[in-house]
Amino acid sequence: MSESNHVELLLAGEEATENLGRELAKAMAPGVFLDLRGDLGSGKTTFVRGLAQGMQLSSQVRSPTFVIATLHEGEIPLLHVDAYRLEQQEELALHGWNDWR
Repeated sequence: MSESNHVELLLAGEEATENLGRELAKAMAPGVFLDLRGDLGSGKTTFVRGLAQGMQLSSQVRSPTFVIATLHEGEIPLLHVDAYRLEQQEELALHGWNDWR
């Protein structure tokens, strides 16, 4: 049985959002899954940019809206998926989800 935790945060801008990502990176381990939800422009990619910095990943983080997913290689790889345009969960399989797990 998997444990699910839900946290809702209101952060004071882009710098605070990136800083949270950098701090959370200290707790990253293989297999950790973060489900970030929010409207367009709410800071999800900004958070992931901070997370990647904190994980010492050198690749540039951009929103994968049009490519659906971007894999950032590192000691612990970071798969950044944007499912915003997908209408059904099953569509992830069409974009290689099973290859990334």
